[in-house]
Amino acid sequence: MPAEITSLPPNSDADPQDIDHARLYYPRKACFYRCRFDLNGSPCNMWIIGERVRVARHLRHYHHIQSSSAGRAFCGWDNCTHRKPMKRENLPRHVVMHLGVKWRCHHCMEMFSRDDAVQRHIERVRPQGEADPAIEVIPGREGRTLGYLQAGQRTA
Repeated sequence: MPAEITSLPPNSDADPQDIDHARLYYPRKACFYRCRFDLNGSPCNMWIIGERVRVARHLRHYHHIQSSSAGRAFCGWDNCTHRKPMKRENLPRHVVMHLGVKWRCHHCMEMFSRDDAVQRHIERVRPQGEADPAIEVIPGREGRTLGYLQAGQRTA
């Protein structure tokens, strides 16, 4: 289970848009991870959200990697063993795997290491005409939860 932190320090190494995103989409708690992608010879260490879209934004803004552009790129994550270049569009998904985030289907309780894999699974197992089963996001072990209620944030 991720450790609890009640707030990020003032002027923390977290993108303000990620903090706003977390407050909007995770009103009670959000999970942040330290970015271990190389930045001038050492890990970046900014706090990032473990979602593919947020990782892509971080890579674009802070590492100047355009995941939407054609071409191949190497993973610059600290101690990554993937030595072959990958499609740039796959790099954010690969980074989320480094974070250890998992997804669980509540229909059968099967765990998945990728969000797109659990979505494909649900398409196969959902009985026709029934609503999608809930998907639980399981934070990676290095994730740190930011609990806004514990941090003194007012709620509506």
